[in-house]
Amino acid sequence: AVTYTDVTALALQDEIKDGTNKVRDELKSQGDSLRGEIGGVYRDALKEAKSQAEHLSDVLVKNRAQTDAAI
Repeated sequence: AVTYTDVTALALQDEIKDGTNKVRDELKSQGDSLRGEIGGVYRDALKEAKSQAEHLSDVLVKNRAQTDAAI
């Protein structure tokens, strides 16, 4: 037979399980959000690095052309 103590223990187990599931879901949500932010920062950094590399390449080509013209 199920006693009051058994019912209470089962109810507490259910509450703990529900709380654990809520924490897990919140952590997953926060992790997903953080991964999205990191991805955005990474994409922005790559875009900026590419832009700077293209600028430096243009400067080098221009300097080379000026040097060749001076020779």
